[in-house]
Amino acid sequence: MYTAVLVDDEPLVLRGLHKHPVWDQLQIHVAGAFNNGLQALEFIKSYHADILITDIRMPLMSGLELAKQCRQWDEHMKIVMISGYEDFSYAKQALSMNVKDYLLKPIDDAELLDTMQKIREQLDEERNMKRIKNSYHEWFPIAKNEMIRRWIVNNELSAELLHLFQDRTMPQEEGMLRVAIVELDDLTLKKSLVAVDQQAELAQGAMNEIIVFFQQQNLHYYTKLNENQIAVVLEKKRQVEELEVLIRQVRSKSSFTITVGLGNGVETMDNLSRSYIEAADCLHAKMYLGKNRLITTSQVQQEMINNTKDLDEIIAVLLEAVSQYNVLGVYDSIKEFVSCASSLEGNVLPRNIALHLIARIAGFLDELNLSLQDIPELGLNQLDRLLHFETLEDIEKWLRKNLFIISEYLYFNRNKKRNKLIQGIEDYILRNLGGEITLKKVASHFSFTPNYMGRIFKEETGENFSDYVVRIRLKKAAELLREHPGMKIYEAAYATGFNHLPYFTKLFKESFGVSPSEYRSKS
Repeated sequence: MYTAVLVDDEPLVLRGLHKHPVWDQLQIHVAGAFNNGLQALEFIKSYHADILITDIRMPLMSGLELAKQCRQWDEHMKIVMISGYEDFSYAKQALSMNVKDYLLKPIDDAELLDTMQKIREQLDEERNMKRIKNSYHEWFPIAKNEMIRRWIVNNELSAELLHLFQDRTMPQEEGMLRVAIVELDDLTLKKSLVAVDQQAELAQGAMNEIIVFFQQQNLHYYTKLNENQIAVVLEKKRQVEELEVLIRQVRSKSSFTITVGLGNGVETMDNLSRSYIEAADCLHAKMYLGKNRLITTSQVQQEMINNTKDLDEIIAVLLEAVSQYNVLGVYDSIKEFVSCASSLEGNVLPRNIALHLIARIAGFLDELNLSLQDIPELGLNQLDRLLHFETLEDIEKWLRKNLFIISEYLYFNRNKKRNKLIQGIEDYILRNLGGEITLKKVASHFSFTPNYMGRIFKEETGENFSDYVVRIRLKKAAELLREHPGMKIYEAAYATGFNHLPYFTKLFKESFGVSPSEYRSKS
């Protein structure tokens, strides 16, 4: 829990600020409330405070002087200034002290809540960063991986990465700095054929084998791009030759084969992404040239890359239509897919096209936390049939039948899950009306991110989560006042999660057109 110190020489303002519901709502503890800056400063010197909210104009010590003194004690403290309109000229001075916000009196409830939420999020982020820095040995490999990835993919050479180079001699062979991308073949397909609890470990053995090989060959600069790809920087000609050894080694020691795409050499470190793009293009040609091999730029024709990318774009549109239960879109995309694939006949075997399709479909389902085995009508025999088709016409018929099955399954499964989720959220809110109910807390309870749950809730109910909570709380409060004539208004407010009576009264009147006491009298 974070702590706040409040300072204002106006007793009514200070009392209202101290009793405001925002502190309970955001779990911020008000450690002290003072009517002058000197008292506040003495307190802050003895007790840590994360947040300081202070009026600007005060006797004995102004808010600006207090902020300046506090900065000397704690440069990370979040400071918010309060002022009347006539003091707005002080805003520039406040900004020079890195003040987080500037609130005008009378303080607006929504504005205060928004300011405190932003500060709370920043404090959370800083706390997380501090935790990461404190566990440096655990954190550094992750950071190094990200720095190398940015170098290889985006030509971003960070100061930290350049520092790592100081201990090593970079390649002297002209034009020999190049990127290879090592890819596990058919990972998504293999994952779809095993139990969920085995999927995480499926590729780990092969990936570890690749990393150990890099270390043995003194290949220091490699980065994991995703769960089935590792990019590595090659510095010498012999290291290229060793890639053939790696391909054989992985096949003999694991259940996987690998395909390696190799870019051309570049002369300077800041031009490496060109080699990375070429390596990625080589992997696009796998459908033509086959897997379990090294593919170099000299083997790849530009037409192969363009055709494969065109096919992948069509498949992406097709799978999007499948996910949206867009029957017409699925039908049109299948026609476009077959038309594009027809242009490849003679260069690509139908079996390779089928393998490419299965991998994309399996990957698509994996992103939805599903597998091919989850769909009853799509048994292993259906996949086996697809792999044995000899013509595009057979593949087209298979797609028309089975993609509609997948689309229908996703549609009904999604609606079933969403309805169940919304009902669960509504029940949770009703059970916890008297306590703290935030989107973050409820999302955590249901194992979702706040953004995702908030979006789903709005789509299904047509109402923002926070608006819904307030409406249900007010509805319950009205019910209590109606059914329990002896209940005090503040009791009804507290029982439904409103800790600030004036705020409750204001919302109640906006919702029902009368004050709580008038509502109870009429009932």
